[in-house]
Amino acid sequence: MIGMYDYQNWSLRVAYNWRDKFLSGTANIVGIGVLPLYTEAYDWLDASLIYKVNSHLSLSIEGLNILDTVRKSYYETPERPQNVLLNDTQVIGSITLRY
Repeated sequence: MIGMYDYQNWSLRVAYNWRDKFLSGTANIVGIGVLPLYTEAYDWLDASLIYKVNSHLSLSIEGLNILDTVRKSYYETPERPQNVLLNDTQVIGSITLRY
């Protein structure tokens, strides 16, 4: 889901994503056999704000993974974890000059 707002010199964008549990592959484990590899459900939120000072200069700030989402995957059942991934929250500021 994406929300956008533009008014005069201001632009705001917020993007929320939800991904339900899904089969992300299979693994062949010695002595056990082939097991399905699942990734747990997770959500993700990004946002950006831009201020256009004039036709030549814009200031912006952007936030990525604002919710500090942790993605977890497992073999067949959650009791058999495979990995845990954390993409840190990132905040980016920028100045854009156009000529």
